[in-house]
Amino acid sequence: MRNALKLLLSYWALLGTVTALEEFLTSESQQLLSCVETLLNRQLPPGHSLVVSLPTDERISNHRTLAPRDHHAIYFELIETMLKNVNTKTIWPVFISRPTTPVSENLIPHKHHMYIIFLCPNADENIGVTLESHVRNLTEFLESFNRRGKFVVVASGYEEFSPTYYAKEIIDIMWKGNKLTNVLVIIPNKHTSAPKSNLLSGNDTEQSPGFYVYTWSAYESGQCGEVEEVFLIDEWVVNETKGRFRKNMTHFPSKFPQNVHGCPITVSTVHFPPSVIMTENNTDVNNIKYRGIEIEYLHLLSKDMNMTLEFRTPPEGKLEDRFYKAFSEAVLEGVSDIAIGCLWIHPVMIYYGEPTIPYMFSRIKWFVPCPQPTPRVQKIKEMFAPSVFILMALVLILTSVLFWSTARVPNCVSWCDCLQSAWAIFLSMSVPKLPGSSLIRAVFLIYVWYSFLINSVFISFFISFLANPGHEAQIKTMKELAESRLTVYIPDLMNKIFVFTSYETYFKLKLPIKTAETFHESFRRLIDENDVATAGLQMLAEYFAASEGKFGKYGHLCSIDETISFARVTMYFAKGNPLLNRANVVLRRCFESGLVKKYSSELMLNTRLKSSAKLLECENMEICKGGHTYFVFTLDHMKYSFIILLVGYSLSFVVFFAELICKYYSKSVVNT
Repeated sequence: MRNALKLLLSYWALLGTVTALEEFLTSESQQLLSCVETLLNRQLPPGHSLVVSLPTDERISNHRTLAPRDHHAIYFELIETMLKNVNTKTIWPVFISRPTTPVSENLIPHKHHMYIIFLCPNADENIGVTLESHVRNLTEFLESFNRRGKFVVVASGYEEFSPTYYAKEIIDIMWKGNKLTNVLVIIPNKHTSAPKSNLLSGNDTEQSPGFYVYTWSAYESGQCGEVEEVFLIDEWVVNETKGRFRKNMTHFPSKFPQNVHGCPITVSTVHFPPSVIMTENNTDVNNIKYRGIEIEYLHLLSKDMNMTLEFRTPPEGKLEDRFYKAFSEAVLEGVSDIAIGCLWIHPVMIYYGEPTIPYMFSRIKWFVPCPQPTPRVQKIKEMFAPSVFILMALVLILTSVLFWSTARVPNCVSWCDCLQSAWAIFLSMSVPKLPGSSLIRAVFLIYVWYSFLINSVFISFFISFLANPGHEAQIKTMKELAESRLTVYIPDLMNKIFVFTSYETYFKLKLPIKTAETFHESFRRLIDENDVATAGLQMLAEYFAASEGKFGKYGHLCSIDETISFARVTMYFAKGNPLLNRANVVLRRCFESGLVKKYSSELMLNTRLKSSAKLLECENMEICKGGHTYFVFTLDHMKYSFIILLVGYSLSFVVFFAELICKYYSKSVVNT
């Protein structure tokens, strides 16, 4: 009996100890619950979405037992209570995530606003692996995952190292993997090497904090994108009620820096004039000097944000490979911060990276041979239509008939004399005899006015066409291009873009198609041979024409009226990069102020001035002088007039000899 009583007393003592321990853990859990709910009420406005990521290990006992509940069971009860309280308020849409449960395939169209990640120790995984599985599962929300949302990581049960150590490891994983900067870490104060509070104010009494709240900023205190130090931003102190935060402050300060304090910002570039122009220079890193329109934007951005720009070695190979390499270095590999070099806004690229606002715009167009000068003889022949010459001849004959019919009775004038007089008037020559009657004078005066007008028009057109015969008709539509006999000489990259975008008009062209390796090769063929059509960016074509010294009326590459597409040029950052917000503000101001537009005009002007030396090398001065506004009239332009005059004299001699022969034979007939 005595032994049984001792055993019963020992059991009740052990049960009392367990009950006391359970009450302590329950009190800690209640404080943690109050801390999270207070933070939630302060930082998440009504209507914004909340995502709760649960731990993977559920060891919760739902049946009654005398055995004490472990930390996991109490932790899950805390989470369950929090979810009940949140759902009771019905002011936030709540989504549940768990690393072991795949995300639903249904896409949620709206961005999440706040994430709460609950971590607890797992025997098989360290805190880094556990956190990575949580974040990886959250990213499966695809378009709804918001890297600029608010992240709260609650790490309970980690006591092996100091809270600062765990906070730094958590923030480092959140930053390096997904560029998540708006992170708050809540860790219980259970370690002997916990930091001493430096948040006490004059009105505060010394109270032991129950939980520490840590955060981090990417470009503050010399941290240039590396997690070297985390900041104790606040503490949750325990009091007789529910506890409170020691500081009444904003727990999510802005993490979008306006000043990076001279931190090095790495840039991946692609040589693509006039956006990025790279020239050899022994004074720069890698012996390369960078200039161009986009580089000017980049320099303005670095000056505003106090950046130190570091350019990576430009990639080599085909143009599309260089584009991909620069984009991959900044967005996928993370070895650079910015990718630049005529990168367009495209849905596929936006899926992997984040672009700035577009700051350069260009059209993608078809470029065709410019019209050639029309031959002067051909232009003179085409001065009037054949019907006009027929009508003038008809007027000449009818006027001669009218003269003859009116004057033949009183003066006995022959029809040949009337025709000769009408022809003389038409050529602005004098007539052998003045008209006698009033009727003939009236007809004569009307015909003189008619001849004067016709000759004035003829001389005006004649001199104009001799000075400047004009150009042939230009190809202006896709129909005219399809009907031409040109060869389509298209860059390989543009050919792949047409195939990728299913550009139907391109596939309907029944013209021979050849592929060029680069845009410059296709433009060079178009300028030199003038027998191909190609497609490309208008700004690149304008720069190429300026750099090649293309002058004259067509001081640029000619294009058809139709626009294939619009290219919106931008810079690319990795998703979540905090530099993007300030970069957009600066780029918008630079674009609206016209600073880079001014630089672009100066760049094109300087390019034309440098290429103007090519004028001295022109072998055909007619081409070089094509851009002047004046014209030197020489005897060479009058040769066609002299040819016509010689033809007229030749006909006169032929008629004269014909008359002599006729007169000779007439006398012979009379004598016989």
